[in-house]
Amino acid sequence: MSKTIRIVIAILIVKLVLSLFLFSLDLSESTDNLYKAIIRYGMVLLTILAIRKTKVWPYLKNSLLWTVIASVLVILSFYEMQELLATYKLANQTNSNALYLAKCLGTGFFEELLFRVLLFSGLFYGVFKHKPIKKRYFWSMLWASIGFGLAHLTNLINPENELIGITSQIIFAFFFGLVFQGILIRFRSVILIGTLHGLVNYFGSYKSNLGIPVQYEETALTEDLISLGTLTLVCAVISIPLTILLTRKAMQKGAID
Repeated sequence: MSKTIRIVIAILIVKLVLSLFLFSLDLSESTDNLYKAIIRYGMVLLTILAIRKTKVWPYLKNSLLWTVIASVLVILSFYEMQELLATYKLANQTNSNALYLAKCLGTGFFEELLFRVLLFSGLFYGVFKHKPIKKRYFWSMLWASIGFGLAHLTNLINPENELIGITSQIIFAFFFGLVFQGILIRFRSVILIGTLHGLVNYFGSYKSNLGIPVQYEETALTEDLISLGTLTLVCAVISIPLTILLTRKAMQKGAID
């Protein structure tokens, strides 16, 4: 096991311990989001320190263009959410909305730095360093995405989360990870993918985090399995061609050591 992969596992353990501690506390939704945001940004700093001590994929850069685009997306998303909350007569929750957005962005940047930068680089320069360039990219992307997907098993610490729901998260996260790895390889901006990841989380789970009642319907196991199969098929059909398109140019280049 390479040094970088051991570091990734250690960071995940730290994150799990902190999550278990936070889960053990009886906190309001707002306070919980505040503490989660603090933990996420702390994990971002820890991951950045780890990245500085390891060899990472060399083409990362954060141009002014992508920084401006990411900033505009964050601002537009915040006001779009305010409009959305107004439909639920919750437009006065500006502070909760801002705090939830901050938490989501922290999660996005932490997970992108950990999986798409640190873990991918550890695989690229460690486990698969002797393979031809195309296979190095392919296997590094594949296993980094698998790791990202399986990391969602930590959601089992919350007994309210059902196994079928977490399985859906793992499937979605795996294909989501492939596309975002492709975006990073194509556009080379951590700021861009961190922001996009955070905004996907922001709009994907806002109801339960901003006090909007959510109704769940019980379904039979057969229906659940059909839904999982459909999710897998749809994600594969969309993500695999897109990932190939995003990474084609990089894979055509020679070795980059």
